[in-house]
Amino acid sequence: RFATFDLAEIQVAKGFSSVAFGPNTLGGAINLITKKPSKKFEGNAILGTADGDGKTAAVNIGSSMDKFYIQAGGSLRDSGNFRMSTNFIPTPSAEGGWRSNSDFKDSKFSAKIGFAPDSSGEYVIGYMLQKGQKGQPVATEGSRSSQFWRWPTWDKDDIYFLSHNNIGADTYLKVRAYYDTFKNIIHMFTNATFSELRNDGISIYDDYTNGAILEVGTTFFDNHSIRAIAQIKRDVHRSDDNSNNWKSYKDQLSSVGIEDSIIVNNKLNLSLGIGLDIQKALEIGEYARYGNFSHQFLQGQFGAFWKMNEKVHTYFTVSRKDRFPTLRDRFSLRFDRNIPNPELQPELSTNYDIGAKAFLTSWLRIEGAVFYSGITDLIEEVVEVAVSEDGRPLSQFQNVGKVKSQGVELSFYIKPVSWFENGIYYTYLHRENKSAPGIRLRGVPKNRITGFTKIEPVKQLNVIASLECQDNVWDTNTGRLAGYTTANLTIGYMLAKDIQIEGGFSNILDKNYQQTLGFPLPGRTWFVNARCKF
Repeated sequence: RFATFDLAEIQVAKGFSSVAFGPNTLGGAINLITKKPSKKFEGNAILGTADGDGKTAAVNIGSSMDKFYIQAGGSLRDSGNFRMSTNFIPTPSAEGGWRSNSDFKDSKFSAKIGFAPDSSGEYVIGYMLQKGQKGQPVATEGSRSSQFWRWPTWDKDDIYFLSHNNIGADTYLKVRAYYDTFKNIIHMFTNATFSELRNDGISIYDDYTNGAILEVGTTFFDNHSIRAIAQIKRDVHRSDDNSNNWKSYKDQLSSVGIEDSIIVNNKLNLSLGIGLDIQKALEIGEYARYGNFSHQFLQGQFGAFWKMNEKVHTYFTVSRKDRFPTLRDRFSLRFDRNIPNPELQPELSTNYDIGAKAFLTSWLRIEGAVFYSGITDLIEEVVEVAVSEDGRPLSQFQNVGKVKSQGVELSFYIKPVSWFENGIYYTYLHRENKSAPGIRLRGVPKNRITGFTKIEPVKQLNVIASLECQDNVWDTNTGRLAGYTTANLTIGYMLAKDIQIEGGFSNILDKNYQQTLGFPLPGRTWFVNARCKF
């Protein structure tokens, strides 16, 4: 639900990631970087419309002065019900055409102000407010086909402080502190008219997270770039069923780590890191009889990056990572569909990755990697572990045992001429539950291909086509979702130097597909946007 109009870039660290990210990086890390102005006055804006009465509007402005800068932005995304694929076969809970109760509205405001008195330091205060409301379509099949839900409130705000101070010529100190809130309300109705609330039909979340990160780095030693990190974070979940009977749970995550990037010679670089991650339960309500559990894990990494020549780069990495069970994993009842598991243990993994990147010509780049992960205590939702008093099947998040995950990644990028470029990315992933073969590992396809083609026949015109293809996945222990291939098309035209009109189609093949059982995704959908920079 997070709007990205105010972001400068999105960085993705797959698998091998810095210990500076702290705990819960078993699957890598995603870093969102907000815009920072570089001129006295600059900005960009977008105005658009789309199928299903969709509306988009956003504007960002910034100013960089002598010692100060300021950046602010706002956005609105508003849409009615989405169009279903013409290949969808109606069910008792879903007709074809427009998908009932799939509307949403999200608005966001963000701002930050920075102060850099001289080259030795910078201080930033930022704020973000996101407000949302949305419906949830009634599932076409499965256990959720009797859920009639709406979210009148889906709000999140964040305030943060960042500082960077240089200490001498080769050492720095960074401080980051933040406070985030999340307010969420669900209204649960008796039927698809959404006119009458159930007796227990209101669920309220009022959560917050606060924390701080301290980082010290130095290049004092020749050919070494060393940094040490300490961080602490508290997650608090508070919920009520509109009876003023609040339940509260609190976790604390802390981490310390140190890493060193070493330049061995002009061809070989090494990366070494080690960190200690700790999770401590501070408040667990009625489950206190189980004890306030704490977990700790020593994570680490080693990477060797070898530049064979200017055209071929290779690497080998090995790392140990963790993912601690969340408050939701351990305590959520999921509206009486789940059994809590306060004694849930963290997932732990040892990962190996070897790969290469080859610039075969000035217009052809090939990358490949082979990876293996051995995971212990994998957390999965196990269905039908018990039956309620009224005969409903109950699920529970459990540690299902040892899992082997291995595969191959390949990518090809070509740009033989200035007006044409193409990229293709393929992943093969095989996962196997070694200790509990009867429990399916769900939600991830074995084969997946994505790709894009961009053509600029003339300077003002560009055409971008993208493709996504994957084979079937297990959604439950007995239910498998079919594979699919979808494609998107965007055509853009520059009306003037900084003004562009673009339009196109999402799911232009009008594929009827789903990624969660009972929730088919939109069919062919058109959109038109106008963008400008100033």
